[in-house]
Amino acid sequence: MVDKYLETLQSSREVDDEEKKQIRRTISKLRNLLSFPFTALELSTEISEEQVANIFVRINSMGTTLRQADFILTLMSVFWDEGRAQLESFCRKARKPSAGVPSPFNHFIHPDPDQLLRVCVGLGFKRARLQYVYSILRGKDLETEQFSNERRVEQFEVLKQAQGRVLDLQYWHDFMKAIRQAGFRSMKMISSQNNLLFSYILYLIGRTELHVEEFLLRRVIARWFLCPASLVGLLGRRNQQWNLTLLAFVV
Repeated sequence: MVDKYLETLQSSREVDDEEKKQIRRTISKLRNLLSFPFTALELSTEISEEQVANIFVRINSMGTTLRQADFILTLMSVFWDEGRAQLESFCRKARKPSAGVPSPFNHFIHPDPDQLLRVCVGLGFKRARLQYVYSILRGKDLETEQFSNERRVEQFEVLKQAQGRVLDLQYWHDFMKAIRQAGFRSMKMISSQNNLLFSYILYLIGRTELHVEEFLLRRVIARWFLCPASLVGLLGRRNQQWNLTLLAFVV
């Protein structure tokens, strides 16, 4: 086969010795695929869904290193597939203008599911890092190291409630108004998507948990996103009631 290939190639152009060697090596590697070993892992039909999820995570982590968000999204596929589908649908719709229907599309960010997951985790569990969230959602008590199905259900309920607020279109677009109020007009002006998403966490905490007045909240978020240091000056120039409100919000 190699000789026939070289003969055909040489009929159209010159082929030097080095190229011939390279061609022989390449075709030899291709032929070796016939003897390449593939490993198949068969799982018992009696194991639980959680065990399947753990096996999936362990196998994939041996190749391309998965991020903590990937582990959590996998866990969601097992115990709350609807929630993962909602994240993915929201992100798809945020990438293209809507046809006259409410949509998360905006001019500042086209989020990925793992990015919005971080917002959900930050809002629900008040954690910026995902290091322990996978274990928490599996129902693990970080103090006793024990797992509990009841605790897993409770923690997923916390995530569901948080995600409902994160994907609320009214909150989403009201937050974008705060970014516009800060002077930003397009994603070209956004130097850090993480800062934008973390600001969204603060916005949701202020609106849904501390019940800060929308006009005040939007102004504070705009100044915070533009320059966090300016918030300190704002605290020092307003009346006491406003100071207490802002301080509670920041804390």
